[in-house]
Amino acid sequence: MHTLRLGTATTIAEAFRYADLDSLLSIQSRLAVNQGIKKRDTLHIVRKSVTNKIVDILATYRQNCSQSPNPGQLILPESLKLLPVYALGLIKSPSFRQGTDVLLDERIVSYNTLMRNPTRNLIHYCFPRLFALHDMPEPLVLHYSLLF
Repeated sequence: MHTLRLGTATTIAEAFRYADLDSLLSIQSRLAVNQGIKKRDTLHIVRKSVTNKIVDILATYRQNCSQSPNPGQLILPESLKLLPVYALGLIKSPSFRQGTDVLLDERIVSYNTLMRNPTRNLIHYCFPRLFALHDMPEPLVLHYSLLF
């Protein structure tokens, strides 16, 4: 086995500038599933942990990379502008949604989806695509309405 050492970023600002949102969401979702299954933490603790990790990431950016004079202004790196939205979608997925409306089978299927799907599909799982049906041609509207 060979090991190759490659430089990735020289400053923390570079690391934030070139951060990959898809990979970050994939890692966070898999860590949350592991925390829920292996550590047997409650859904409340897992949801709070995901939220705290996202807040820590954005607070680190604000602390080390932002030059905003206004302390109350929300500052996000360009590459991670959608991270809070995707994290909220992850928290509201059947895997981590609290309440009795999610059956155990649905939760397990959702766990497997988060753990097994490729990274590019997890974005669409946490934040599905929305289509305006009123702008679509008539045959497509009928096709989509038959699906639901």
